[in-house]
Amino acid sequence: IGILGLFLGTWAALQMSGILVSSVAVTEYGGKFLPPFVLIVNWWVMIPIYISLMTLMIVCLIISNYEFGRLDFNSISRTEE
Repeated sequence: IGILGLFLGTWAALQMSGILVSSVAVTEYGGKFLPPFVLIVNWWVMIPIYISLMTLMIVCLIISNYEFGRLDFNSISRTEE
């Protein structure tokens, strides 16, 4: 799910960037700039960010599994206030 979220978020960001650039890349008379703007993504910067996000997600899942595994849910559900 995390990897799918990264891919969908990247795709959505690229689509929104294209829409934003195309809407502001006009002359004062409404014509298009020549040459047109080209979006370039430096993937060598993005790869370490994606790896760190996936590592953080995995560490959080491991810690959550450890902490929730130690809880006694049967005794917690029977407590009265």
